[in-house]
Amino acid sequence: MTQKIPDVVTQVISHNNLLHLATSKDDCPSVSLMNFSYIPPTDLVPATIVLSSQPQTTKIKNIAANPKVSLLIHDYTNRATGEASSLSQMLQDINQANISRTSVTLYGNARIAEGEEAEYYRAKHLAQNPNAKCFIQNADIILVVAHKAKVSDFHDNVKTFDLV
Repeated sequence: MTQKIPDVVTQVISHNNLLHLATSKDDCPSVSLMNFSYIPPTDLVPATIVLSSQPQTTKIKNIAANPKVSLLIHDYTNRATGEASSLSQMLQDINQANISRTSVTLYGNARIAEGEEAEYYRAKHLAQNPNAKCFIQNADIILVVAHKAKVSDFHDNVKTFDLV
């Protein structure tokens, strides 16, 4: 069952910790800037994106009503610094980014983890995002499994990959 994720997708996902989550309910879309963790695929489990959010948020309500989501990840943020990401830092990174950078859009299904599964992924998410503890420790854990990826660059070169 091991999923084959294209290298370009893995590279962008593995080197970032912020994404834009798009959800929708009753034909009303919503976008949220989120910290995330990437859990690579194994023989038993597909690649998983881990997010967290308070239960009363629009994104949680939207996912409960419509699990179809998209995620947009850019390669202009850097997880290696170990510093907390902020909107102003992200905007500065965008302004200083090499113009030929890549973005990845993932299309998939989200669900809210419960019980031991939620605690397992919460620990993974905290380990990858220690500066986001306040957003993770008492939040719902969202798991996203993507079935399609679209990779694009500044020159409008676009490639689409099926991930199943």
